[in-house]
Amino acid sequence: MIGRTASRLINWLRAPFAWTIYRDTGVWRYLENSVTGQRMAVKTCRAGQPLMLDWLRDGDKVIDRSGRVIIGGREWKAQW
Repeated sequence: MIGRTASRLINWLRAPFAWTIYRDTGVWRYLENSVTGQRMAVKTCRAGQPLMLDWLRDGDKVIDRSGRVIIGGREWKAQW
């Protein structure tokens, strides 16, 4: 039986490789990590399209074309 510490270590090692594409709209690519449950939206082109704000949660990341990372929270949803 694997101990709690060993189990956490295995999950920590798996997390960077557990990203799966939830939806690709052509402008935004929505990804979800199956180990940690974190969600991320990455802008893939210059065209304009609104974010799926109902899918994103507090603490999720939004990455725009310039590479800026915006950590999600209640206050940032007002500006999108």
